[in-house]
Parts: sequence; C-alpha cells; structure tokens
Amino acid sequence: MVKNVIIALLMVTLSAVLSLQWYKEGFVFSGIGDYRQFDQENYWLVAHKDKPGFAFFSSQSKLVAQLSDSNGDGVVDLLIYSTIDEERNQRIEYEDYGMDGEMDLRTIYPEGRNGNSSYELAYLGTWYKLEGKGPNLHIKVGGQSIPVVNEEGFLSVKTHNKALK
Repeated sequence: MVKNVIIALLMVTLSAVLSLQWYKEGFVFSGIGDYRQFDQENYWLVAHKDKPGFAFFSSQSKLVAQLSDSNGDGVVDLLIYSTIDEERNQRIEYEDYGMDGEMDLRTIYPEGRNGNSSYELAYLGTWYKLEGKGPNLHIKVGGQSIPVVNEEGFLSVKTHNKALK
C-alpha cells in the first residue's frame, strides 16, 4: 500500500515537473479524446486523463518508457522500457510485471525491418528464447521443454502445476 502511494506521488510530481519544464522548452500540450499529449519535435509523452501511467516516445527509438495499470485497479503495476543495442543493431524492450524490479520479458526488434522480432522470458535468473505459438508456448532449459502460460496478459513459466514468474 505504501509502495503504491509513493509511486502515485512520484508520478504526480513527475507530471507537474515535466509539464512546467516542457512548457518552457517548447513542448506543445494537446488533448486527444481522453488522452493528453506533450510534443516537442522528436519526443512526446502520452497519458490518459483519468488513469494512472504514461508512455514516453522518441521518433528514433519508438517507445522509450511506459508505466501503466495493466489490470485497471488504479495501481501502476507494469513498467516497460526500451534500449538500443548498437553493437547488435537492435532495439530491446523490457517488461517488469508487478514492478518488482526484475525484468520478466524482453522483445528484441532488429533495426531496419531485417528479420523478425524475438521474445525471451526470464526464468531463474537467465533469459530463454520463447518458442512455439498460441497455447504451445515454451522455453528450452537444458534440452527440456518447459510450458509457458498466458495469465491475464502476462507470460509465466509453468512447472509442477505452479506458475513461476
């Protein structure tokens, strides 16, 4: 509960500071339906007027960061952020379910439309490539195929009838 209050206060403070700073730096504020947007050349921030969270974008790296309430309970519980791996010429998007500080899923996007995106799931401190489609998702650990399930939009490893995130 205290963690959620602190996160909410930080978001309100961040929103106020960004509004003032971005206004001084030439950002343009606009409303699009229920969404509010700040724009400045290559950057923009989008937030819903009544829901917690926001998404920050860059024209060069697409999504930079996003905080959102994934289940609609009024508490921010999903962090997504992107990095550019210039060595491998790809963008990597990380997701932290429940905002516990440990990344759960990453999506690897090859830059320049060459090749398909790939997904990796964190399991016991290591990243494993997500394989299969639909209900047949799995990861391979030491030659063994371990099922992955989709629970309310979040992927998790299923072992011994218990879901481990």
